[in-house]
Amino acid sequence: MAQLESFANLSKLQEDLCKKNFCVGQDLALSAYARASGLTVKSSYKQKGVEGKEASTSGSTYFMYKNSNFSVKQELSSTSLVKSSVEYSPESKSNLKAKAEFESQNERQKISLSLESIHDRCRCKATVVNDFTSKLNVVFGRNNAGGGFDVLFDPSQKRFTTYNAAFWYFKDNYRTVIKHESLDKNAYSLGNLIATFYSSKRQNILLGGSIKYNHSEKNLFLELAGQKKLDDKTLVKAKLNQCGYLWLALRSKVSEKVTVVTGAKLNMFIKTSPFEYGIRIKFNQ
Repeated sequence: MAQLESFANLSKLQEDLCKKNFCVGQDLALSAYARASGLTVKSSYKQKGVEGKEASTSGSTYFMYKNSNFSVKQELSSTSLVKSSVEYSPESKSNLKAKAEFESQNERQKISLSLESIHDRCRCKATVVNDFTSKLNVVFGRNNAGGGFDVLFDPSQKRFTTYNAAFWYFKDNYRTVIKHESLDKNAYSLGNLIATFYSSKRQNILLGGSIKYNHSEKNLFLELAGQKKLDDKTLVKAKLNQCGYLWLALRSKVSEKVTVVTGAKLNMFIKTSPFEYGIRIKFNQ
């Protein structure tokens, strides 16, 4: 069995397939990406128009340096958000990872220290934050199946304010995850019950989706997504939800250094629903 995923990444492939590269809701997005000798730099700019108002803009810059056992990350945003992190994995103990993170926005600051241990059948991560909250997540498995939990203890409330759990099954080109996502930080209760799937069985085709049930509001949410690689330069994506909203995206590599993504969103059941669109241009090294 391959190395266990972290709890946060158990359903990442499904979530990315349903969320990324649709670029709807923004009139224009530009991004530039470069890498050399372990250093990665990425900058992005987004413009979103709102009817009757001035267009809103945002931008961010991301730096990362990484070698075999050490990495440093820095992210700066026009929203005054600053994120920094340092990660270290000793050569003599490659199954251990230590990480320090700093996040600041306006008057709010957050500092966290974590230690992660990775083994064939168990993956554990413990985190302590400067507000004295502590977090523990564990993933375990054997023979392509397993489970995990993610809890956050707040000493000021003397209780767990986050209490998530998951069961997973990964085999060959198929993944499915069933998990509970807590919502109430003041009392223990059922939150969101989520089932996701992901399949890459067919060549150049990805399929995925999720079913989410909100226990407190008795609401059901459905999402289905697909992606097909037409050739080495062209990729199409589609997503449909329970309300009839359809997202479409076309990603085209117009040259070795330029990629253009166009997206659209419409409602298949409501003819008066507004048509949304977006375009993203990526510049690569």
